[in-house]
Amino acid sequence: MVDCEQMVNTRNVLGRYDMSVMLKAQVDNLTGRNDELRRELHEVRLEAVTSRDNFNKANCKASLSTVSVEK
Repeated sequence: MVDCEQMVNTRNVLGRYDMSVMLKAQVDNLTGRNDELRRELHEVRLEAVTSRDNFNKANCKASLSTVSVEK
């Protein structure tokens, strides 16, 4: 990926800044960030499923304990 300094220093043959290069760099940056956020969301969802399963197991054990105490 192109960093900000490279974008500023990038000029075309006529000496003007090449907007397509700067926009491509921005797209690359945003695409990378989007991929990073997707991975993070996936991990959080997996963690939520695991937490929910652990909660349900604990809740079931507590219910069974209550039933056995009542007998």
